[in-house]
Amino acid sequence: MMAMSSNILNLFGAVLAVIFLWSFVRAKVWKELSTKNLVASIKPLLYVLIPLCSLAFVGTFAKVCSYWDIAYIALGVVVPYLLSQIGLPVFYRSILLLVLSAVVVLHPGAVLGDLTSSLIGLLSWKAMENMHKLPESTFEDILPAFVFLTSAFWFKVGGSTGDEVRNTTLVLSSLVIGLFLRCSERPLV
Repeated sequence: MMAMSSNILNLFGAVLAVIFLWSFVRAKVWKELSTKNLVASIKPLLYVLIPLCSLAFVGTFAKVCSYWDIAYIALGVVVPYLLSQIGLPVFYRSILLLVLSAVVVLHPGAVLGDLTSSLIGLLSWKAMENMHKLPESTFEDILPAFVFLTSAFWFKVGGSTGDEVRNTTLVLSSLVIGLFLRCSERPLV
């Protein structure tokens, strides 16, 4: 879909890896992770996944979407489900979902349907999770991925300029700077 400069992608990967690993190792988050909630909360996942994938499957017969859209919807639903159910804190989920959304947008064979399908899956799961667990659920974990996916969609479809790569690079850089500032506001010692 887009071909960003390799320098920007290297900087994106390096900064997010440092932010993620520094705070993940320092806070010893891996000790808090548990898979015991995966099976217990499978029903809400299925309530979201089955209807969305079924609608996309019917859409393939009408030539509205492709079979790959089903996979991207499932990816957009299953990955946030797994990350939230193992007990990964919100900040780390936001980093991993931003990386995943960047991969969806920037891989060489990406089309607009991949982007929208993953966005539909991501938002549908988060809406179900917020209805299911009101007190501890928040949109903060999907916010960077949502902003990046919607801005990439806007630059591709409805943007007034023709320079979508530069605009997407600007949004991605802004999100990385925001995550870095959020991480650095905590004490470093």
